[in-house]
Amino acid sequence: MVAGGLALAYVFEINVMRRRRWHCREVAAIPQMAKVNPAEFVREVRAEIAKVTWPTRKETLVTTGMVFVMVLVFAIFFLVTDQVLAIGMRALLGIGG
Repeated sequence: MVAGGLALAYVFEINVMRRRRWHCREVAAIPQMAKVNPAEFVREVRAEIAKVTWPTRKETLVTTGMVFVMVLVFAIFFLVTDQVLAIGMRALLGIGG
């Protein structure tokens, strides 16, 4: 039984070592990014930001309002659910009130 355990541990260790070598080769295959000076980087960032379609003020206010309404709805839902469960547990266990 001990010999079987040792053999299993040996096979397991071999498999782990094979995976690690494969993983190291995989990581080494990732191409490196080109180095760009800071001024070029800023120019590229500005060019990308110019491509972004920013929401209008109205869209921002509407979506913010929707978030507040949904937060309120979920808060009320969880309050009611908690109260119902608490009443049920008190009735079931016969404690409180």
